[in-house]
Amino acid sequence: YGWSALAVVAAVAVAEILDVGIGFDSLSMIFLMPVLYSAVSFGLRPALATSFLGVMAYNFFFIAPRYTFTVANPDNVLALAVLFVVAVIASNLTARIRLQADIAAARARIASELYTFTGKLAGIARLDDILWASCFQIATMLKGHVVLLLPDAVTRRPVIRAGYPPEDELDAQDLAAATWCWDNAKPAGHNSDTLPGAKRLFLPMRTGQGLVGVAGLQLSGERQVLTPDERRLLDALVDQIALAV
Repeated sequence: YGWSALAVVAAVAVAEILDVGIGFDSLSMIFLMPVLYSAVSFGLRPALATSFLGVMAYNFFFIAPRYTFTVANPDNVLALAVLFVVAVIASNLTARIRLQADIAAARARIASELYTFTGKLAGIARLDDILWASCFQIATMLKGHVVLLLPDAVTRRPVIRAGYPPEDELDAQDLAAATWCWDNAKPAGHNSDTLPGAKRLFLPMRTGQGLVGVAGLQLSGERQVLTPDERRLLDALVDQIALAV
């Protein structure tokens, strides 16, 4: 908001120079520049605030009677209204383009990290190292606590084999959700249709040869739900880990 306000001040200075120096008539167009700058640099809300501030500055400094917010000529009222509407529309469109660019950059970064992770898994020979690297990757990319469960060699029931941060046991609800996920090869636990009271969301680790384990994720901080993009990312990571296992 501060940088946006400074941009409006700069627009006032440029408009004053043009008004005094060459008698430029379309001074209102100059006040669209800080709006576009704010939308590209900071997003929609600062841009909307800049739109309002720019219209007020144009009114105060360049519409008669000057240095008041009074508008004597009805035509100028229409000019101010049009300037504000154009500024709002421009800020919305520009902020939307910025958001799409940010989303595209984030997706490209995620794709690059997934590619790097795939190469890392291909170079690991020991199962324990695969599991630890996988836990670390999920925890880093999705900002949460991760456990990976594989079937016990004797009982064939899922037991914790790796976790990040290190974890060696689950509470009763999480264990029930992990076991149900293993038995039914379907998601269970937090924010799922089955045993939603668990702290973690458990996903089956499947390959073409069958189920190899269960992955559990608990989001850190105040986040409670994965976004659609985050859920797709988690599914992709779990699929890669299952193939590596």
